[in-house]
Amino acid sequence: MSELESSQNFSSFVNGDGDNDVTEVLNFGDLELAYEFYCWYAKISGFSVRKSHIVRNTCMETLQQTFVCSCAGYRRVSTSDRRIQREKKESRCGCEAMFRVHVHFQLSCLLLGHRKMSASDIMQVENYRKVGIRPPHMYATFTNQCGGYDKVGFIRKNMYNEVGRMRKQHTSDARGALKYLYDLRKKDPMMYVSYTVDGGQLLYEVFGDVLAFDATYKKNKYLCPFVVFSGMNHHNQTIVFAPAIVTDETEETYVWLLEQLLVAIKGKDPCSIIADGDLAMRNAIRRVMPGVFHRLCAWHLLRNALSHVRDKQVLKWLKNLMLGDFEVVKFEEKWNKMVATFELEDNTWIAELYEKRMKWSPAHLRGYFFAGIRITSHCEAFHAHVAKYVHSCTNLTDFVEQFQRCLPYFRYRVVVADYSSTYGNESYLSRTIKLRVIDCKEMVTFSVYWVVKYCSGSVWRVSYCPSMVDFTCSCMRMHSIGLPCDHILAVLVSLNFMELPSSLVLNRWSKVATENIKDKYPDSAIYWDSQLMA
Repeated sequence: MSELESSQNFSSFVNGDGDNDVTEVLNFGDLELAYEFYCWYAKISGFSVRKSHIVRNTCMETLQQTFVCSCAGYRRVSTSDRRIQREKKESRCGCEAMFRVHVHFQLSCLLLGHRKMSASDIMQVENYRKVGIRPPHMYATFTNQCGGYDKVGFIRKNMYNEVGRMRKQHTSDARGALKYLYDLRKKDPMMYVSYTVDGGQLLYEVFGDVLAFDATYKKNKYLCPFVVFSGMNHHNQTIVFAPAIVTDETEETYVWLLEQLLVAIKGKDPCSIIADGDLAMRNAIRRVMPGVFHRLCAWHLLRNALSHVRDKQVLKWLKNLMLGDFEVVKFEEKWNKMVATFELEDNTWIAELYEKRMKWSPAHLRGYFFAGIRITSHCEAFHAHVAKYVHSCTNLTDFVEQFQRCLPYFRYRVVVADYSSTYGNESYLSRTIKLRVIDCKEMVTFSVYWVVKYCSGSVWRVSYCPSMVDFTCSCMRMHSIGLPCDHILAVLVSLNFMELPSSLVLNRWSKVATENIKDKYPDSAIYWDSQLMA
């Protein structure tokens, strides 16, 4: 480095009033650069320097280097008389000028003076927080971007402190959550705030015939139950009608919750509700929606069975009875056989479960419409997605924001499914191959067909009214699901039908299920036009 270059590079470190004092703590890339700086400083100050004490570690790496004035210290006094020394001029006078350099290697990033988050880092953390990325994952992202922990420029605690400051900007957690909801209502006038209802109750108007009521999720800072009212659309996908955060799970709380839901959905009761066996929830449903049929969730019943039944074979039988599709007579035979085989006559929980069979047994629930939903697993699937963005330390404001960001994901899935159903391949009815129409009896206004399955003794009776193109099967699946059963399809094949009659497909299962709603609410925030989106 030339003298001119040294003067230009090092002059910023000293005061401009002539006293040449160093103004700040200096940082150098290596020891040679530090030595070069001290030589330059000594030159403009009027003295010369030399290298002095060195501290090394066990690996012989330099940890500390001291540079001193050439006049530092004193001449060593010789005690030897063997050699006569010539008198020399005294050059050391004990000058105390000194420049000591510390070498920290990879630890330099941990020093307090170097741990600072830049404005861009803070902005990046804010964006990460808005989309639900947790602080540990944020720091891992910074590490990956910078190429290592030592190159990030700050430690994890600095980032946690910054996230804490962002959260404290809200005057109150609950007030902040409500403010966020009311800001959303300004953008969407049809939004009802007591719940975040689906874009003006549009989805409920089409698919609100079956309501899943789940209140088992508590992933927030205050352990407040997070209630989700959900259903199923025409693609067999989860749709969220309304969420709510409540302080407890008492009957009065659930009564208020259902009353607010009725206000939000303009008083339209569902046909049926699927919920767990919680007593407070059952009583609330009975008080607010007395005419709605309440089905017990099979998943919750099986989970409760784990604490009352230890035999895995009994659990296997119970699962088959709760999820299997049997006639009532067949169900009773299997139940009695299970009780006798495993000697469950004295099991109180099994006896109580049997008394409630009209609330959970598929055999006894035929004729009640549930759109094929037997468990609240659709709510559980939504909870699993929400859990990716929230955790037990998430406050209410962040929880509401993250929930709001999860909804577009589920709504966009509908767009993809609409596109696939419009441009996909037609389905082949392979399940009707083993079914045969063995007899037919003509009546005045209708005909009766007897359908049997290959290598099975079961027989089903299908009634057909030609004038109304109406089909009814003894299995009652059409009434329970809203789609034709295999037995009706077998009769259609025997009658040479080329396509399904419109009477066999409920509007809620059709491709045009949302067309009327799209025309009624053209400015809704929900993606109705799947062909345009695709």
